[in-house]
Amino acid sequence: MKVKDVYLDAIRYEESFMAHYIHCLLSDGKISLDDDASQIIRAEIDQEKFRQAYEKNILGVNKVKIYSLKLNKNQFAFIFAETKQDAMMFFRSKFNRDPVNCYEYDIDFGILRGKEYVTFRSLRKEHNKFPALAFVYERNMAYGI
Repeated sequence: MKVKDVYLDAIRYEESFMAHYIHCLLSDGKISLDDDASQIIRAEIDQEKFRQAYEKNILGVNKVKIYSLKLNKNQFAFIFAETKQDAMMFFRSKFNRDPVNCYEYDIDFGILRGKEYVTFRSLRKEHNKFPALAFVYERNMAYGI
């Protein structure tokens, strides 16, 4: 595996720490994208430069998660947000009440939308601003679910 592969995965999966770490090593010329990934841990990093880059989030890596917030017995709002608290505040502003509960889902969890299978990760790409309402799911009572 190459440094390039690890770097792209870190960005794709929003692993901010790793993405900034590799970015700093690349920008200092300590590693190259074509190096073996094992070079990442062997290279000596400028700790202060890395800390500043990571804290300032110079790559703009935001770990947006998906939360299920229960409206009532049969309805659930799915909200994209960085934190559980952000999701709950957004829920309150949207529905004018507190959720019954709030659970984080795996961003790669798949659901059926119409006739297509999609993940929350792919649905998140439809939004530019967070927190955001993905959809409200209503449990089908015809099947006793």
